[in-house]
Amino acid sequence: MKCGVVLAVVRSLRFFLGPCEDLLTERLKDRIVQRGDALMRRCVTAKRRARTNPRAVRQPVSKWPRLMETHSVERTVPVQDRLTT
Repeated sequence: MKCGVVLAVVRSLRFFLGPCEDLLTERLKDRIVQRGDALMRRCVTAKRRARTNPRAVRQPVSKWPRLMETHSVERTVPVQDRLTT
């Protein structure tokens, strides 16, 4: 549940029921609270999805994200001299 929604519903119920407490019957007060509960249940958030990447990959422990092992390939690249031909 979203905390902001719960807080707003509870505050509005207290604001409404406070001054009207002696004017309403217990049955009416229970119905009003039940409607507030139903309103909060409609605002339930969905379950969170599972992580697609492991947390260690996304948030490095060291100060700067660095490769621990580098895989470099060295070779000569043939270059043609186009000025002399």
